Amino acid sequence: MNGKNKLDEYIYLAYLTEPREVGESTKRSPQHLTLVPPFRFGIPLSELKEAVHEVAEGTSTFQIKVAKEAKFGPNHNINVFLVEPADVVKMLHFQLMYKLQSAGVSLPTNYVYDAFVPHIRIRPVHKTNLAEGQLLNVDHLAIMHKNKGYRTLLAKEELRSGQTKV
Repeated sequence: MNGKNKLDEYIYLAYLTEPREVGESTKRSPQHLTLVPPFRFGIPLSELKEAVHEVAEGTSTFQIKVAKEAKFGPNHNINVFLVEPADVVKMLHFQLMYKLQSAGVSLPTNYVYDAFVPHIRIRPVHKTNLAEGQLLNVDHLAIMHKNKGYRTLLAKEELRSGQTKV
């Protein structure tokens, strides 16, 4: 990818809750906690990776707890699990948004900053079944490419060890 994109190509940043290898493409997104919603791919991949790497390098791994189920979307028909502590995830979201913005990325305006609600979408096709109360070790940032047909893991940046517990 050279930073140029077609109209239906996006990037999103996430913590993946199911296994995915770098370079692997599938027709659906892996189960994940979105950290930055989809945005247009407007800078070279190397610059995007560097911005994400800088945030990852300064962030220790941490645990989140799968919290209660909720319904999202305009029709309240999208099943999600909320996560706790939401403030820790929101802090990571803010760091990524600021870093990407300073790198020249044109970011989404919906469901970001104060309107960002950390959650994991629940779909029957996902490989990992989550349960309320389950602990997840947030240890990476995934750069996902999304187009009309496929979702591809472009890169995965590991967070610093030194886990913070819930």
